[in-house]
Amino acid sequence: MTPVQAGQWVRFFRRRFTLLPDRDDLSDRWLALVEGHTVTGFRAHDARLVAAMQSYGVTELQTFNAGHFRALPVTVLDPLWYDRSLGSFCILTSYVLSPHRAPSRPSAPRALVVFPDPRP
Repeated sequence: MTPVQAGQWVRFFRRRFTLLPDRDDLSDRWLALVEGHTVTGFRAHDARLVAAMQSYGVTELQTFNAGHFRALPVTVLDPLWYDRSLGSFCILTSYVLSPHRAPSRPSAPRALVVFPDPRP
């Protein structure tokens, strides 16, 4: 992704979502996570995200990078999983904060997309 493309994505999200301000307790929560879970390097950014979530009472995170958050105190929801009973891959969608509102928790999933296993 080029810097111009990155800027376009940032502008896109700023137009569609309310960005919540950092709360006063963020730095204390972040420090507690980093020290309490022996976080080093770039994982400190993941810990900061979890600290911000904690300060707003958000306990669940939907991400394809579940391994980045495994050791942190957050419930990780993998948006893609394989359902053996259906023989299909499934994607949980719409587990996103509503545009232009600042709810304390994510909304419940509104859709489940199921598609066949592309493997032979």
